[in-house]
Amino acid sequence: MPAIDIRPCTEADLPAVVDLLLANTPAAERRAGPLTEHAREVYFDHPWLHPEIAPLVCFGADGRLNGFIGATARRMTFRGEQILVAVPGNFVVRPGPDGKVDAFSAIGLVRRFLTGPQDLSLTDTSNDLSRRMWEAAGGAVVAGYSFDWFRPIRPVRALLQVVEAERKTALPMSRWLHRVGGVVDIAGARVLARMAAGKRVDAVLAPFDPDFLLQLIARHRAYEIVGVYDRDSIAWLMRQLEAKAQGRTLVCHTVTDGKQPMGAFAYILRADGYAEVLFSYAREGRYDFLLSAMASDAASRGAAVLTGTVKPPRLPSYKGQRCFFFANQWTVVHSRRPELADAFHRGRALLTALDGEKWTRFGDLFTL
Repeated sequence: MPAIDIRPCTEADLPAVVDLLLANTPAAERRAGPLTEHAREVYFDHPWLHPEIAPLVCFGADGRLNGFIGATARRMTFRGEQILVAVPGNFVVRPGPDGKVDAFSAIGLVRRFLTGPQDLSLTDTSNDLSRRMWEAAGGAVVAGYSFDWFRPIRPVRALLQVVEAERKTALPMSRWLHRVGGVVDIAGARVLARMAAGKRVDAVLAPFDPDFLLQLIARHRAYEIVGVYDRDSIAWLMRQLEAKAQGRTLVCHTVTDGKQPMGAFAYILRADGYAEVLFSYAREGRYDFLLSAMASDAASRGAAVLTGTVKPPRLPSYKGQRCFFFANQWTVVHSRRPELADAFHRGRALLTALDGEKWTRFGDLFTL
């Protein structure tokens, strides 16, 4: 059994961590300085700092850094009781001599992370390999939160984008297919909009109001587990989302019915036509209204598809808006308190990109 040393990461370790993260990045695309500063802000200067929850580093017997797993503490409530949550991120392990992942270091990092003081550990961007590690350590996949919904706006272009995203390469004759699809989408977009309209009430978009967002989060009675935020933490997260956009369009609004606010949303519109929802909150019974407003706004900005993480209690709204579902990444939870994991399995946890690790992903900002 190889000797390894796993300990909390310090700011002094960040240059070595960044070198490991950039190990496969072409020299011309390496941005070590900005990535080091961004990592420092995400892990050592966030609003939920906790003395016993910190990123972890793994060193081999030769003293070389073999692995890293990020960790941020978060505060949530469970039926009104405050609980401590730990969220990992940017998990990386140096390959062994055979080119394969050093499983001993990887499993050691995951197990050490899960033995912290937190009431609940949560990952919402797990791939198949890390999912198996979490399961081996006692974690459980939460199927209902492992799906994304997508609402086609320009149906042909949306289908082409989904297929090409799965292939990770353009389709043969891609340019021709997109050109023909653009013509078909002129009619298809109108048909989809009519199908999803239902009892439509015209929405009015207003500037984003963080105080109203805090009210919405605090009043969500459909959920047992809800994130805890204040003005400072929301402002900090919004700065992170602005950085995450980096050249793309960040859209953030309060939605009203012309008289009073009904909900709030934020999404990032990418150049390929994907509008990725970061958060969406609505008054009870008005999520359909919010979803319709988001789709209309994204359509006006040229989006091909609107997509976000499934909230199980909102399935009727997704159906009403003619959304589809696909499994992209795994959501896995681990807790020594069965009732916390059970709340996720019953769909009673309010989980958005603000609560999990999606906003911490370095790969959204840097070439890794």
